[in-house]
Amino acid sequence: RMDQREEVDFGRFVPALCEALAEGNAGRARVSCEVVDAAPVPASTAVALALTLNELVTNSMKHGAGADLCIRVQCRRAGDRLALCVQDNGPGFPAGFEIATARSFGMKMVRSVIAQTGGSLMILPSDEGARLEILVPLAPES
Repeated sequence: RMDQREEVDFGRFVPALCEALAEGNAGRARVSCEVVDAAPVPASTAVALALTLNELVTNSMKHGAGADLCIRVQCRRAGDRLALCVQDNGPGFPAGFEIATARSFGMKMVRSVIAQTGGSLMILPSDEGARLEILVPLAPES
């Protein structure tokens, strides 16, 4: 069991995770990332975020259109939370798609692990493609 007091700066892992996802998917998309702030979170939250980031980037690659797919990942602070945003320039979500009722294993897993952190997951408006934001509590100040 992970020590709940252990914390990890998740922002330090985002570039390596994005690079590994891009390499592991044989160039099906360009994956860029921007880390705006240090974002210390409990270690268990970092695991949940890594699983979620993997699932969301993989979904973008699976459902994205054509050879010019770009996926942007941003990690920043939003008050007392870490905000992780994943956006692509693919076809976007189907009409009527709602995270809360999505039945795929991947989205159920994402909902579950983010809920366990006390976080939230939402679809944000986007001019093109799909755009999701995850908000999770930062580690308490020690």
